[in-house]
Amino acid sequence: MVVALYYKLMQRSQSLTLKFAQFNVENLFIFMDLFSPSQSDIKNLNEVNWQQQTASHHPNKELFKLFDIARIINDIDADFYMLNEVGGLESLTNFNTHFLNNEYHVFLIEGNSDRGIDVGYLVKKSLPFQYLHLSHKARPIPLQLSSDAEGKVHYFARDVSELRVFNQSKTKCLFVLLLVHLKSKLDPEGLDFQGRQRRLAE
Repeated sequence: MVVALYYKLMQRSQSLTLKFAQFNVENLFIFMDLFSPSQSDIKNLNEVNWQQQTASHHPNKELFKLFDIARIINDIDADFYMLNEVGGLESLTNFNTHFLNNEYHVFLIEGNSDRGIDVGYLVKKSLPFQYLHLSHKARPIPLQLSSDAEGKVHYFARDVSELRVFNQSKTKCLFVLLLVHLKSKLDPEGLDFQGRQRRLAE
């Protein structure tokens, strides 16, 4: 699901309408350590060839799905994309470089996910802003489970990714974006039914 919002920024009698989209890209893993641009055109690869572009034990997201996501992003044409389930900075950078014509700034700090899925941003390079990207993965959350040892501290299952947007001279913060991907409802150890206590704390 993609959610898009508009925001009109008034600055010194000038207005700029910005478009924001939140998009769960579902396990966006793109590793290309064996890719050679001189030998391979991604558009001409089949799925088997695509998976051979990396030595990683983790498979790349299917090629046709990557082209679909890129098409959706281009069709929506948002200024800020807030993405969930990204397989790390390398994957998001590869997606921007090879599928989006390198038109975006990439912001991603590895979080606490035990599945390697993070939250990150794609921001149009054409915007007249400066940025500061912060992580809150080390911030404790108010959670105490009955199984906890005394003094146990819990943190976000993934992260709250904060992107501060400044004017060009970086003298004024214009607005702040907060992106979170709450703990899933999985509870394999049977300690927190559907992850309800953790999700509430997050």
